[in-house]
Amino acid sequence: NSIFLNAYYIFITSQSIWSTRVFAMIVVGWIAVTSFYACFHITSFFFSIIVRRVYRNILRDYTNTPPVAILYTCMNDIKEKAIEACLKQNYPNFAVYVLDDSSTVEEQQLVDGLQRKYKNKFNVIRRESHSGYKAGNLNNALRQIGKAYTYVCIVDSDEIIPITFLRDLVSILEKNKNLGFVQASHRQYSETDYGKSISDNIDLHWKYFFPARNLFGFVYSYGHGVLLRTKVLLEIGGFPEIVSEDIAVSTIIRENGYKGYYAYDVESLEEVPSSYQAFRRRNKKIVGGTLEFLYKYSWQFF
Repeated sequence: NSIFLNAYYIFITSQSIWSTRVFAMIVVGWIAVTSFYACFHITSFFFSIIVRRVYRNILRDYTNTPPVAILYTCMNDIKEKAIEACLKQNYPNFAVYVLDDSSTVEEQQLVDGLQRKYKNKFNVIRRESHSGYKAGNLNNALRQIGKAYTYVCIVDSDEIIPITFLRDLVSILEKNKNLGFVQASHRQYSETDYGKSISDNIDLHWKYFFPARNLFGFVYSYGHGVLLRTKVLLEIGGFPEIVSEDIAVSTIIRENGYKGYYAYDVESLEEVPSSYQAFRRRNKKIVGGTLEFLYKYSWQFF
């Protein structure tokens, strides 16, 4: 390590112009950050393998079937195959709510048309103001229907959940009262060549990065494919109305004495970005939302 540090020091101090010296410091800083990032993921990879092979599966209770609300969020992007997956659950006590934040009459009519097609098997909830991002949409639904359901399940517009999704996740929360939520795993699907080319990399994240957190570290929600205990949500005042409401609600739930669990054996399908431009837009949202969370919520969590 001292050899590398000395080499970096010489590299920086050997620059004669202040601008190139600043640039050299940026390069060295970037090398340090990316090296740390790589070591972090390699460590998570090995610990996740240990957890998946050695850690005993969490206890489950399939005897109770309390009421569950599936909250399907959409904004100009409803997908019929995702709605079908929600309606086909083999769980006996659930209702589907489409939280439609669509901004155009045409998209709202598309939602209403699907509701008629499926003979009103799902309900539609809309709001006048679209403030608070996705969290505001979820909080609006919680205020209206939250008290009627023991659990709420959040499903994104492009997500296809398996038929046993509710049955498996409810069994975990029913048996483990110290859990505030259960986050399911995901696998990727795409209809474009670009999406297919990056899907394996994203699958690695779910399969070999997240499992270790059940034993080492902090389990957080990804904001979709997740089942949450409604009582806990109401206790903390709902979802923080920021872009990254998923991370923020996870930390607040932990601050209030509950934990999260990653059910890596329950897998949903989610669509990957169809193009580089879409991938860039999504990452920009993730980075910006994470910085907002760090600024507003991280210190109280630490």
